[in-house]
Amino acid sequence: MRATRPILVRVLVTCCLVASSRGANAATTVITNVIPDATQTSIFIHGQNFCTSPAPQVLMFIPPNVGAAQLLPVTSFSAGLIVASVPAGIPAGLYLFFVNCSGVFTGFAAVFDPEPPGATGPTGATGATGASGTNGAAGATGATGSTGAAGAVGPTGAGNTYALKTIDESVTNSTTVQNDNALAATVSAGFVYEFEAWIRLQSASSTANFKFTFSVPTGSVEFFADKYEGGNTDHLSMGNNVSPATLTAIYSQAGTEQLVHVRGIAVIGSSGGLLHLRWAQGTASATPMTVLANSFLKIGRIQ
Repeated sequence: MRATRPILVRVLVTCCLVASSRGANAATTVITNVIPDATQTSIFIHGQNFCTSPAPQVLMFIPPNVGAAQLLPVTSFSAGLIVASVPAGIPAGLYLFFVNCSGVFTGFAAVFDPEPPGATGPTGATGATGASGTNGAAGATGATGSTGAAGAVGPTGAGNTYALKTIDESVTNSTTVQNDNALAATVSAGFVYEFEAWIRLQSASSTANFKFTFSVPTGSVEFFADKYEGGNTDHLSMGNNVSPATLTAIYSQAGTEQLVHVRGIAVIGSSGGLLHLRWAQGTASATPMTVLANSFLKIGRIQ
């Protein structure tokens, strides 16, 4: 069994010139080699001084059958190389090729000696990975995601919350407690608060008195109070939002400012909201009872 080798042409005749009338100084056309491609569908005719205008013709036949010469399609040409197509599946053997340049025929005898293709060789080793390319441009910003669940309540913050009364507020002819317009603070469900209030009072009547309490949304509130009036201090009993629902500060010196100091604890139930000072006259009077500006409420969470 012979070794596999590429398709080749064995040269038998160096060249053959068929003379015709030429000028004495015309260059001689020479064929130096005829080589087919690997598929035996094209031949490459190498030489010198091939004509380029008009285009060359290429003929092929098996000698001596010149009458069976075939004109091959020329696919490209230059002064040193002509490429022509050959019929598919031509058998091995001796062939004559002629190049016709304006009636001047230059011949070349060659043997087609095809070999069957060899077995496919093993796949070569994978080459080294190339260098990383540059990063592409940043993509467009995606759509905003949905809001996540609320986090747990954080620890108690430092300090207290204050509510300051900035203008006077008066009640006339009413013993029904109402929410103060300013002295209130927000409380949250499930927490315990300590609060303190300083309430400035004044009335032109010595009988109107001051009745008050504190309310929360749910839960309970307990408080006690002291009253300061004209150098005297009166301790008021403890109150809550159940019983007794209100405390009353006796206002005995008409036209004199009194100061009520309140301290208490609020235990908030299942709902948050506002802790409110609620107040009214202790005895209904046409003379107003007034809570003066700069009264204030201070509250802080302790648990």
